[in-house]
Amino acid sequence: MLPGNTLGNTYGTAHCMGVDLTVTPWLYPGRWPVRSGTLTTEGWFPGDVVLAEVALDGNRTPVVAVGSNASPGVMRGKLRASGVSETVPFVRACVPDIATSFTAHVSPRGYIAAAPARQAGAENTMWVSFLDADQLAVVDATEVPNYTREHVSAPVTLDTGDVLPGYDIYRSAWGLIPDLSFTRDQHAVLTHLRSWCEVPSLPLGDAETVVRALWTDRDLADRVSGELHALAAADGY
Repeated sequence: MLPGNTLGNTYGTAHCMGVDLTVTPWLYPGRWPVRSGTLTTEGWFPGDVVLAEVALDGNRTPVVAVGSNASPGVMRGKLRASGVSETVPFVRACVPDIATSFTAHVSPRGYIAAAPARQAGAENTMWVSFLDADQLAVVDATEVPNYTREHVSAPVTLDTGDVLPGYDIYRSAWGLIPDLSFTRDQHAVLTHLRSWCEVPSLPLGDAETVVRALWTDRDLADRVSGELHALAAADGY
């Protein structure tokens, strides 16, 4: 166990680790931290312990997360299922020229996932995870074919004060839902689609009902995805 973090870990585990999207995908994107910290096999440890020595050791790739990859609990599930190291620093950062929208596609588990949009002049606080080669390969495998990882050459200022010359990000392969800003609530996404978009196959109901239907009925999910593809907007990259 990392020293001096027992109370922080108790709170952090309850806050960051309690959502399993393989069981409750309607709770996408899971729970994000409230401060920088480190995910380990023993849980979530808020604070700067091991951040400097692990995140910036030169052998990890900084990845800006816009959706569930910003959740330590979701990330641990991905890494644990593949048997690779679960140690991942998550650092808050100021990321320029980026906003968050949603991909014009239904995910394999039925939710509409977040995706980055290039927005000149914007500055947003986001989460940067630092992944080693094995971890990066695991996350890549969970994102294809619906996302492609791309390197962005732009300075990012971490909460630690360090400045990165660039970062990787996962772009939607399907474009974005038009005029939909980021919200951490699938109900709001579905409401936008019903109110402002032409998606006739989208089921009625609350977020859990709709996500369950799209998760369990692949033909329905494919029809909705096709309707979303038809209205997709470019992400600006």
